[in-house]
Amino acid sequence: MCIRDRYQRRVHGHQLREAGKKVGCNFSNWKTWPNTFLAHCVVVAAQKVDKAEDALNDIFSLCYEEGKNVSDPKVLEEVAGKYGIGDEWKSEETKKKVQATDNYAKTDLNIHGVPYFIFGDKGVLEGAHNPEDFKKLLSKIAGVCWLQ
Repeated sequence: MCIRDRYQRRVHGHQLREAGKKVGCNFSNWKTWPNTFLAHCVVVAAQKVDKAEDALNDIFSLCYEEGKNVSDPKVLEEVAGKYGIGDEWKSEETKKKVQATDNYAKTDLNIHGVPYFIFGDKGVLEGAHNPEDFKKLLSKIAGVCWLQ
């Protein structure tokens, strides 16, 4: 595991678990910072049976709440099986669609971090942010100062 992955897991994992506790979410102490390409393939394949949102929720739960490695095809087989999408998520067509969407987001839209919030032509927030960052940007957009 590279230094960046260790740092991400330690810092962001801790921040997420602490923030989650405050609102009743118990995030697992996951051991993997997953590559989500194949997970995206499962979600794209699930669109064909109108189950993309359900599949996405399951993948998030497996990763964040159960600490499973959603880079592992065996873990993703569970989700694919649950929604009857078979091996569609492994097809070259699905992989090309996911890759094309990813390339478009990175090159045409200049998106390099998720989540990515777009506030019209007034601003964006890229990556994980705390509520204070949203408050500052929305205040700037609205032209007001929100007091504590």
